[in-house]
Amino acid sequence: MRQSACKDSDPKLFDNDTDAQSPPYEAKRICDGCQVRAECLSLHRYDHYGIWGGTTSAQRIALRSEHTRTHCPACVGQLIVAQEDTEVCLSCGISWISNVKMVKL
Repeated sequence: MRQSACKDSDPKLFDNDTDAQSPPYEAKRICDGCQVRAECLSLHRYDHYGIWGGTTSAQRIALRSEHTRTHCPACVGQLIVAQEDTEVCLSCGISWISNVKMVKL
């Protein structure tokens, strides 16, 4: 049975994702290795506050915006955040310029 990595963590770590005094680094680190990260993000995709599925509220807003790719070209992950002219895969961490088309060789 898969369990969340945060189940024994202090919930306050995940409360605030915008406070400059206590950035969400620790909460995001916990989420990085979580077995249920994608499910967590899916359940909390529209939440406007806190860290869910390793994302901040700003990242979830970007996730909901339109982007051209549905899968990461490296890991085939589906957790893609579009920011201005780049896209970032939250599954593996790579980024790419979104207006450049991938060419299969």
